[in-house]
Amino acid sequence: MQKLKLRNTNLVRTNKYLKMINYIKESYSELKNHVTWTTWSEAQRLTVIVAAFSVVLALLVFGIDTVFSGVISEYFGWIKS
Repeated sequence: MQKLKLRNTNLVRTNKYLKMINYIKESYSELKNHVTWTTWSEAQRLTVIVAAFSVVLALLVFGIDTVFSGVISEYFGWIKS
């Protein structure tokens, strides 16, 4: 009975690994054969656009933070005196 249980456990474990390997193979095949990828030039162009917007947004957040920091400093300076 113990041998049968051990054997079944190994079969289940092996079956899980085979399913996982099959899933990875099918995913790779799907990505390679059925997905339409953007061209290299379009990917570069979109990367530049995202980087530019990220810099603009960071500068905007920095500006707003600086303004609020100044306003709060003035407020507490006014309360302190």
